[in-house]
Amino acid sequence: MANCAHNEECCQVRALVVQLAKEIDYKNGRLFEMECEQDERDRQFQACKEENEKLKDEMELLKKAIEKKVKVLEETEYKSLLERRKILAKNEKLEYDFEIQKKLCVRLDAELKEQGYDLMIQKDLMFNKEKMIFEREFQINKRIKMLQEQEDRYVLEEKSIMRKKQKAPMVIHDTIVPQPLQMIKVEDPCYNESDDNNVPNKETEEKLRKELEHFESLSKTLMIKESMSNRELQDARKEVIEGLEGMLNLRSIFYIKRMGEVNRKVFQDICQQKCTTEDWEEQSATLCSLWERRVRNARWHPFKRITIDGKLQEVIDEDDIKLKGLKTEWGENAYKAVADALLELNEYNPSGRYPVPELWNSKRARRASLKEIMGYIIKQWRTHKRKKTLR
Repeated sequence: MANCAHNEECCQVRALVVQLAKEIDYKNGRLFEMECEQDERDRQFQACKEENEKLKDEMELLKKAIEKKVKVLEETEYKSLLERRKILAKNEKLEYDFEIQKKLCVRLDAELKEQGYDLMIQKDLMFNKEKMIFEREFQINKRIKMLQEQEDRYVLEEKSIMRKKQKAPMVIHDTIVPQPLQMIKVEDPCYNESDDNNVPNKETEEKLRKELEHFESLSKTLMIKESMSNRELQDARKEVIEGLEGMLNLRSIFYIKRMGEVNRKVFQDICQQKCTTEDWEEQSATLCSLWERRVRNARWHPFKRITIDGKLQEVIDEDDIKLKGLKTEWGENAYKAVADALLELNEYNPSGRYPVPELWNSKRARRASLKEIMGYIIKQWRTHKRKKTLR
């Protein structure tokens, strides 16, 4: 009985051991599985850790980029703020100026309305004044024609006197020349060809002296009248220039040209071609002003005297250092512009050395005569009068 119980107990123990062994094997299997799972988790964790480090680095880079962007945006915003402030200040100033201009326009509009009647009266006065000017110019033209005819008559009389002078003998008195008088042939009935001394008698001498005195007196009178006529013509010319100032322009056939003034258009064209920068206008003005000062300088006289057709004339000295430098640096056109100004100044105002106004015929490139100007004015007046009539 005891053995049976012992065997039964052993069987139970064996069964328990087997069960425990199975349980241990199961747990060992589970432990192995858990270890495998843990290894997998460790690998995943390591991968996550590496990914996290990578993301952390990327986050740092992104953070730096964001900070940079934020800094740029802040600077841009600050600049925009300053620009907005400038724009606002400018707008305020413009609004202020606009209000002032608006008030000024309102005031001017009121003044214009008040002066409307006065303007109508002034318009009529201007028309009457213009009519008077044209009538005055017509009278001036008439006076000029009369003076020209008178001058032509004086010239003919002077030529006649000169011819008579050439025919008359030159008698020299004994008190002036102590030597015997030379024989003077005259077609006079009192002249005695058989006289051995060949001296005219007292009657002939007295007659010739009186005739010469008469001719000299007449010549002086004609010279005085010619001088007065020339003075009147010059005064009439000055009056015409003053009257036409502002009425004529460069597009018309006749205009008022300032003789001795350097042509600025030439220097503008040259500087525009040579200068690459945008300040060619300033350089042109500076260059032209420099040569205008040199042209007006009385101490600079770049002329030389040569004989042309038997007459001594002053021409431009091409060997002048300043003119040669101008021609070399800026070309032929600049040289010609300065040379023309020098020649004009030397002809029209050599003593004053400043430009003077002169009536100019642009079609013929010469000084316009008073006859041409008066004809042009009368033609314009008739055209204007015809247009007024058609209206």
